[in-house]
Amino acid sequence: MALTKKIIDILRHALHADFIHLDDEDGIYGYIVTHDFDGISALDHQYAIESALRNAEYPLTRDEMRRVLMIAGLTPAEYAEGGPRARIQKIKKIADGTFELLVYGGEVDAENVRYLLEKESGFVTTEPEIVPEKNFLMKIRVQGTPEQGLTKAKLKSLLMNDQYIEVRPSA
Repeated sequence: MALTKKIIDILRHALHADFIHLDDEDGIYGYIVTHDFDGISALDHQYAIESALRNAEYPLTRDEMRRVLMIAGLTPAEYAEGGPRARIQKIKKIADGTFELLVYGGEVDAENVRYLLEKESGFVTTEPEIVPEKNFLMKIRVQGTPEQGLTKAKLKSLLMNDQYIEVRPSA
């Protein structure tokens, strides 16, 4: 997962990614969604991705680049035509201003949800954890700050307003 996280960090910084999904099964593959790709060709998307990985402050090594099989570049409009969303299965109150989210998907899906909560709202979150005995379910804790309290309604609204996240009605 360390290489996947390194790639995500590089692409988020270099290409101002709105959403990134990567899998690592005998090589890394997935997609990145960003407005940086608006108005440029699909081939230029690939050039931008490769350039970001090779020219970052801490670029991928030759061996790390060999592990990257394919990362597709999509505009938000292209993604909206049929891209999968991270799914919030449940929002559970742990204490005042602290909630546990159950995210259906892998660690990358949970990291995307976490990134939204930290970047957009400044909330404090925990590293995603696998829920024991549940396939494809991750949990994240999120806590409001003294400056910005957190309620379930506020959290649910924030998540529902993100085009890359689906909140189940029963959450």
